[in-house]
Amino acid sequence: KEHDIRPVGYRALESLRLEKGYRAWGSDITPNDTPQEAGLGWAVKLRKNTDFVGRRALEKVSGAALNKRFAGFTIDDPDIVLLGRETILRNG
Repeated sequence: KEHDIRPVGYRALESLRLEKGYRAWGSDITPNDTPQEAGLGWAVKLRKNTDFVGRRALEKVSGAALNKRFAGFTIDDPDIVLLGRETILRNG
């Protein structure tokens, strides 16, 4: 009672992850997403001469325009509830 601590469910913990911008494997990002699309391009160094699984595939798309990009956003309307997997369209 002193610190106003209460039990919370998984959805509350999940919202903390989203607010922090952490990605969840299998839900936010999948094997179909490149590191650049997932916002993780900083973790892949193509300038170094180090081989890794998927390097050649990344080299093929390096520098190309992205077809999709993981992005977080906020909604100020308290009446709108997003539960996950909703389609968000940009410019229409």
